Amino acid sequence: MVLVRRLAAAPVAAGAVAFVAFVTLVVVAGAAPVARADDPPKPPALPARAAVLAYERAVSASNRGRIDAGGLRVEVQVIPDYVAWLVAREYLTLEAQAGVNEDFVREKIKRLVKKHAALRGRPLVRVRLVAEGASADNLFLLEGGIQTALAMGTDRGRVKTTVVGQEGVLPTRQFTLFKAARSGLFAGQAQPVMRVSYTIVEDPFAIDIVLKDAPDAKATRLDVAFGSVLRITDSGNGISGNQIDFENGASGRREPGGKTSFDLPLIGPKLPDGLAALLEG
Repeated sequence: MVLVRRLAAAPVAAGAVAFVAFVTLVVVAGAAPVARADDPPKPPALPARAAVLAYERAVSASNRGRIDAGGLRVEVQVIPDYVAWLVAREYLTLEAQAGVNEDFVREKIKRLVKKHAALRGRPLVRVRLVAEGASADNLFLLEGGIQTALAMGTDRGRVKTTVVGQEGVLPTRQFTLFKAARSGLFAGQAQPVMRVSYTIVEDPFAIDIVLKDAPDAKATRLDVAFGSVLRITDSGNGISGNQIDFENGASGRREPGGKTSFDLPLIGPKLPDGLAALLEG
């Protein structure tokens, strides 16, 4: 408005003033908005899907061990930070959904981190059981179930754990054993007829276990141990459903377990920057 009044008051300089006004308006209109000091900082950009998939592959390839117990394969993987791993999985799930914007993704991940804050930085131990050759006449049996068979600790002592997930089923079945003393499994304490319950490993089974507390700062090793397995086979007519007759072809032996160890502190791949910022809050 000031420029318009000047044009009216000084017609001689009209061309010059109009040119200056035009240039000024163009510059102002095209200028980028100036950030104010009190504006909130812009959040880091979320990573590309390929970067998070690369992180998952790197996690999957590191900190692995294995225990063999007479044909029962126990595969162990340790992930240094359970919550970081959860964040990556959640991001990939959300990113694959059509129409989801970045603000929604950030909010969902922040809620996830808050929900599991107590387990931030705690190692995740993933255990997978594969009974090679398991069948109706080739049984793999656990006494007391999977959590009795598994034990975890460091070179500074035992650790407290919590189960956070599993895939598959380990059924418990009651068996009737005939002439079990002949099997050598019970060291003369077996009765002529015994009824016992065992957990049977048939199909692949996986369980996820998180350490409730961070390992002792002076610990140098995390151990994952698996106990013995009862292996019962049939070379005749010794196994019929839940009945096992050691005088009619069934035979049994106790297969020793073992342990696998991981150096502490655990080292793993770095979470992509955009997700790492959300993890740190």
